[in-house]
Amino acid sequence: MTDYKITPELAKVLTELVDECWHEQSNRKWSFCKHCKKPIFSDDNSNCTFTTPNDAHKVMEKLVEKGLWNKFYWTVRKITDEGLSMPDNAYTTQWLHLNKERFCCLAGMFIKEREEKG
Repeated sequence: MTDYKITPELAKVLTELVDECWHEQSNRKWSFCKHCKKPIFSDDNSNCTFTTPNDAHKVMEKLVEKGLWNKFYWTVRKITDEGLSMPDNAYTTQWLHLNKERFCCLAGMFIKEREEKG
Protein backbone atom coordinates (compact mmCIF):
# COMPACT_ATOMS: atom_id res chain seq x y z
CA MET A 1 0.00 0.00 0.00
CA THR A 2 1.29 3.45 -0.87
CA ASP A 3 2.46 5.71 1.93
CA TYR A 4 1.05 9.14 1.10
CA LYS A 5 3.27 11.85 2.60
CA ILE A 6 3.40 15.56 1.87
CA THR A 7 6.67 16.62 0.28
CA PRO A 8 7.86 20.24 0.15
CA GLU A 9 7.03 20.23 -3.57
CA LEU A 10 3.44 19.07 -2.95
CA ALA A 11 3.06 21.52 -0.05
CA LYS A 12 4.08 24.36 -2.38
CA VAL A 13 1.54 23.23 -5.02
CA LEU A 14 -1.22 23.07 -2.39
CA THR A 15 -0.23 26.43 -0.91
CA GLU A 16 -0.69 28.01 -4.33
CA LEU A 17 -4.00 26.16 -4.75
CA VAL A 18 -5.41 27.68 -1.54
CA ASP A 19 -4.13 31.14 -2.55
CA GLU A 20 -1.61 31.49 0.26
CA CYS A 21 2.04 32.48 0.13
CA TRP A 22 4.75 29.82 0.00
CA HIS A 23 7.25 31.67 2.18
CA GLU A 24 10.81 31.68 0.90
CA GLN A 25 13.70 33.43 2.55
CA SER A 26 17.40 33.95 2.18
CA ASN A 27 19.91 31.95 4.21
CA ARG A 28 20.23 34.61 6.88
CA LYS A 29 19.05 34.07 10.48
CA TRP A 30 16.02 36.21 9.70
CA SER A 31 14.73 37.91 6.62
CA PHE A 32 11.55 38.77 4.78
CA CYS A 33 9.59 36.44 2.53
CA LYS A 34 10.59 37.02 -1.09
CA HIS A 35 6.90 37.09 -2.07
CA CYS A 36 4.71 38.59 0.65
CA LYS A 37 7.46 40.40 2.60
CA LYS A 38 6.40 38.81 5.91
CA PRO A 39 9.29 38.67 8.43
CA ILE A 40 10.54 35.09 8.79
CA PHE A 41 13.10 33.62 11.15
CA SER A 42 15.26 30.70 10.00
CA ASP A 43 13.70 28.32 12.56
CA ASP A 44 10.17 29.48 11.73
CA ASN A 45 8.36 26.97 9.56
CA SER A 46 5.41 29.18 8.73
CA ASN A 47 4.42 27.28 5.60
CA CYS A 48 1.36 25.08 5.88
CA THR A 49 2.03 21.38 6.54
CA PHE A 50 -1.20 20.07 4.94
CA THR A 51 -1.62 17.40 7.60
CA THR A 52 -4.49 18.79 9.70
CA PRO A 53 -8.28 18.74 9.30
CA ASN A 54 -8.27 22.52 8.66
CA ASP A 55 -5.66 22.11 5.92
CA ALA A 56 -7.69 19.35 4.25
CA HIS A 57 -10.85 21.43 4.47
CA LYS A 58 -9.15 24.41 2.77
CA VAL A 59 -7.93 22.15 -0.03
CA MET A 60 -11.35 20.53 -0.47
CA GLU A 61 -13.07 23.95 -0.59
CA LYS A 62 -10.67 25.16 -3.30
CA LEU A 63 -11.13 22.00 -5.36
CA VAL A 64 -14.90 22.56 -5.23
CA GLU A 65 -14.60 26.31 -5.88
CA LYS A 66 -12.41 25.73 -8.95
CA GLY A 67 -14.74 23.05 -10.32
CA LEU A 68 -12.14 20.29 -9.87
CA TRP A 69 -13.77 18.15 -7.18
CA ASN A 70 -15.44 15.62 -9.50
CA LYS A 71 -12.31 15.12 -11.60
CA PHE A 72 -10.23 14.77 -8.42
CA TYR A 73 -12.71 12.32 -6.88
CA TRP A 74 -12.80 10.06 -9.95
CA THR A 75 -9.02 10.18 -10.26
CA VAL A 76 -8.78 8.97 -6.66
CA ARG A 77 -11.52 6.42 -7.29
CA LYS A 78 -9.46 4.98 -10.16
CA ILE A 79 -6.36 4.81 -7.93
CA THR A 80 -8.31 3.09 -5.15
CA ASP A 81 -9.96 0.66 -7.57
CA GLU A 82 -6.53 -0.41 -8.79
CA GLY A 83 -4.86 -0.69 -5.39
CA LEU A 84 -7.67 -1.36 -2.95
CA SER A 85 -10.93 -3.25 -2.95
CA MET A 86 -13.46 -0.46 -2.71
CA PRO A 87 -16.95 -1.78 -3.40
CA ASP A 88 -18.59 1.63 -3.88
CA ASN A 89 -18.25 5.38 -3.82
CA ALA A 90 -19.08 5.73 -0.12
CA TYR A 91 -15.96 3.79 0.80
CA THR A 92 -13.79 6.02 -1.37
CA THR A 93 -15.18 9.12 0.34
CA GLN A 94 -14.59 7.62 3.78
CA TRP A 95 -11.09 6.49 2.80
CA LEU A 96 -10.27 9.99 1.58
CA HIS A 97 -11.41 11.66 4.78
CA LEU A 98 -9.88 9.20 7.26
CA ASN A 99 -6.36 10.53 6.76
CA LYS A 100 -5.97 14.27 6.17
CA GLU A 101 -2.36 14.06 4.99
CA ARG A 102 -3.27 11.34 2.49
CA PHE A 103 -6.15 13.49 1.21
CA CYS A 104 -3.89 16.53 0.81
CA CYS A 105 -1.14 14.46 -0.77
CA LEU A 106 -3.51 13.03 -3.37
CA ALA A 107 -4.91 16.51 -4.07
CA GLY A 108 -1.37 17.84 -4.52
CA MET A 109 -0.48 14.99 -6.87
CA PHE A 110 -3.68 15.65 -8.84
CA ILE A 111 -3.00 19.40 -9.17
CA LYS A 112 0.67 18.85 -10.03
CA GLU A 113 -0.26 16.38 -12.78
CA ARG A 114 -2.80 18.83 -14.22
CA GLU A 115 -0.17 21.60 -14.25
CA GLU A 116 2.35 19.34 -15.99
CA LYS A 117 -0.17 18.43 -18.69
CA GLY A 118 -0.94 22.12 -19.18
